[in-house]
Amino acid sequence: MVLAFTAQKSLPYSLVPDLVSLASELAKDPNALSQLKISSASSASYKMEYGLSRTMKDELISSLQTQHFSLNIDEAFSSNNKKILAILVNLYDPKKEEIATHHLESIELVTVNSEKLFLAVDSFFFSS
Repeated sequence: MVLAFTAQKSLPYSLVPDLVSLASELAKDPNALSQLKISSASSASYKMEYGLSRTMKDELISSLQTQHFSLNIDEAFSSNNKKILAILVNLYDPKKEEIATHHLESIELVTVNSEKLFLAVDSFFFSS
């Protein structure tokens, strides 16, 4: 069933072990599973952007304020040929007891040179 779902939705087969793990975890609480609903794709998108994503980002920023971290920036092109600056951070995750890489932000840039890169990163960290 998982393989059929994966193929039907054109998902990478590398997700199959994670989907099986997810299904196993969900099966542990049938009452919660029976209440699980998302009414539409737009609802899922909204909950991801303003719920889960916001919470995870707030937790990450809180960690950055108390821990040492390394900053990685990467310039790339999006699928619609826009220039995107990805800001990544590496920091120690005490829960997993390992160094973890987290995506902090993606910023669209019109022109790219060292000054514009610096200003975009500086603006992200020191605005508001």
